[in-house]
Amino acid sequence: MTAPQEILGQTPPNFDGAALLRDRASLLDGWSDIYALSPVPVTHGSGAIRAARAAWYGRLITDLPDRTTIDGLPRSTFETGPLDSGFDGAPWSDLARLLGFAFEDMGLGRPHPHPLDQPARQALTAAVELLGEAFPRVAAQVLPFVSFGIVVENPVPSMYLSQTPEVIYVGHHMLKRDTWELADAILHESLHDVTELARQVRHLLVPSYTEDTSATTLLPWSVKQPTKRYFSTWRLLSACHVYVHLAGFRRSVTGPSAEQIEVPTERARFMIDYLLASPHADDLGEDGRALVEWLDSSLKAMPEVRA
Repeated sequence: MTAPQEILGQTPPNFDGAALLRDRASLLDGWSDIYALSPVPVTHGSGAIRAARAAWYGRLITDLPDRTTIDGLPRSTFETGPLDSGFDGAPWSDLARLLGFAFEDMGLGRPHPHPLDQPARQALTAAVELLGEAFPRVAAQVLPFVSFGIVVENPVPSMYLSQTPEVIYVGHHMLKRDTWELADAILHESLHDVTELARQVRHLLVPSYTEDTSATTLLPWSVKQPTKRYFSTWRLLSACHVYVHLAGFRRSVTGPSAEQIEVPTERARFMIDYLLASPHADDLGEDGRALVEWLDSSLKAMPEVRA
């Protein structure tokens, strides 16, 4: 039986991590020219350079209100990969305004960065290292997309906001959870950054697709929640990409119960079935169909879960 990380390490057509990163560089250089902005800061290098790159996006969003300035970001920031140095000299004021705007735009209120002590940083480092040890091929494909993470005081385990590309958020309570759970959250949000980029540089959806007119599907596991959740084709595709990878990761580490492995497995299966059929299948572009077919075959190739 092939190991999940070997299955998922074989990326689908047009979804190779290195190729996507090259296309991201071309995309951002084009935006820089169109909007007459300063050159895009390079992705790799010091933490300050990565923070500058994240703040650069704020110049593409107009009318950032001054009231969104957030204090404490440097003490709440962690790396998802090796850096040449820390975050000294980073342009935190620009990035803080962008962060505040993103949270307010999503109705999340004012963000509260959570300061990280040494045990918290050790927990984050251990989680990133676990991804590299247990899921090396996938980690090498996914983690380079993220410039850094920010721990916030929030009940949600983790978040990705499209208004702040290359940045992921982890809820402070996750720092006390098992290492595999923290790694799972970091992987989860990093995968969202990959699909968000792919939507811009690949034909995931047909040109006429819009969120407002997309068909929606009720998520059955949300029926008993306070708010039922209906996913568009895009949200199904992005979430399915995440769940298939989480199903593989949880099969690759010690700690998750059979039920904890089954949750992403069953959710991914549900989403794939809907994406392969009309009306959602009609919204998929050439690369989107190839991605769903790869997710389908990858999930089927994974070993059965034993209680």
